[in-house]
Amino acid sequence: MSESGPEKAQEVLDKRYDAVARYLILANSGGAVAVCSFLGGKLASGQSFKWALLPLFCFYFGLIVAGAIPLGQLSFSWIGHIEPEAQQIAERSSFATRFGAWAEANTGRLMMASYLALIVGGISAVCALAFL
Repeated sequence: MSESGPEKAQEVLDKRYDAVARYLILANSGGAVAVCSFLGGKLASGQSFKWALLPLFCFYFGLIVAGAIPLGQLSFSWIGHIEPEAQQIAERSSFATRFGAWAEANTGRLMMASYLALIVGGISAVCALAFL
């Protein structure tokens, strides 16, 4: 049986969202690790670390926001595996399903916020390193 056009398009879109979310998680976590490792060297030599606060905050913020995307998708995946009566109760009352619905509705905004945090964190890290 062949999938219809809208179902196929949604499947392709979901795969692309997953790929972008993985990229944002890896990029933001890589930026945070890079800043932390450079920060460790600066602290060992007794230099100031205030320059690292903005990029570190941006990378961690981007990581948390990007992590909300797959977490929201996971909150829906368990509902299909329970009994219908329990499924109706879970859909009405569970924080996980409310969070999943919110994350699904705001996936684009979450991705843009994470990407913006990645860009601001990267630029602020490069600027801070250039002026040290």
